[in-house]
Amino acid sequence: MMVKIADDLAAYGWAKCEDFLSNDEWRALVADIQRLKDANLMRPAGVGRATDFQLNASVRSDLIYWLDEHETSSAQKVALARLDELRTTLNRELYLGLRELEAHLTHYGPSGHYAKHVDNFQGQSSRILSCIVYLNESWQPSDGGKLLIYAPNDPERLLGEVEPRAGTLACFLSRDIPHEVATTTRDRLSLTGWFR
Repeated sequence: MMVKIADDLAAYGWAKCEDFLSNDEWRALVADIQRLKDANLMRPAGVGRATDFQLNASVRSDLIYWLDEHETSSAQKVALARLDELRTTLNRELYLGLRELEAHLTHYGPSGHYAKHVDNFQGQSSRILSCIVYLNESWQPSDGGKLLIYAPNDPERLLGEVEPRAGTLACFLSRDIPHEVATTTRDRLSLTGWFR
């Protein structure tokens, strides 16, 4: 599974892997998100950083909770360990030099979306690989919320689509791949992270 992800990244700049997390593993993360929402700890996500940071729901409309390596739940530890296995494989197979992961839990409500973008802040290139693990049971095409992946040199040309089905991993080269979250018609949950 991990080597296939490496092969697809090398060939296409992005990859998809179903069953990256087991049913028990992704359900435990869903419970984490529910607990965080109930405690009012999920915060509106913004765009930009430092003095350029802003909340702009016309661009991005999700709630997030940044993971803290010192305060992770058992469910988060399992998911992060699986992502670290991926990091090790990609470093061995593709010599990416991935060292650390920043990650958050994500909740898009109905009508949630994220306009087309790349995952590096302007003038910075520390993010190398973006990873999204979906946590949505019984997702249907009519629910919307697909990850749309575009060509690096032609951001109007669609390369692929990923349904946000529970347990599925999507990953892509952060600096190169424009992508967007299509409007969703129901709650859409994920664990999202970036390897530096």
